[in-house]
Amino acid sequence: MSIVFCLRTCDKNFKAAYNDFQWPTEIGAKAYPEHWNPEKECGNGLHGFLNGEGDKYLADWSDSAQWLVFSADSETLVNLGEKIKVPEATIAHIGRGETAFDRLQDCHAFLRANNSLGLRAFKQVATGGNDCTFTGGYG
Repeated sequence: MSIVFCLRTCDKNFKAAYNDFQWPTEIGAKAYPEHWNPEKECGNGLHGFLNGEGDKYLADWSDSAQWLVFSADSETLVNLGEKIKVPEATIAHIGRGETAFDRLQDCHAFLRANNSLGLRAFKQVATGGNDCTFTGGYG
């Protein structure tokens, strides 16, 4: 069994936005979906961003959003492109901070410390060297 880390958001009460699933609020707690379907389609599983990488439009960006990291067995992971789903998750980290952005940064720090933060977390990649400057735009 190989463990992977996934990032996700919930509302202020740790409920999923699309199906009202109640996520655990304690590190080490296990989560199981009401239904599991291993088909490569949305729904019927626990969803997240593998290594913090995914479609930023699928996240809750409100200031009250809770960010958390869960671990899962890579052998059960279903890759849906910009997100994944799994049949079981263990809460590995819950973002700390005053704002949702603080909580996101805290989760990113956890992923980095565990060598699990993807290089294109939320499709944002930047590289540079001494005296570099960056300019960016859409995409």
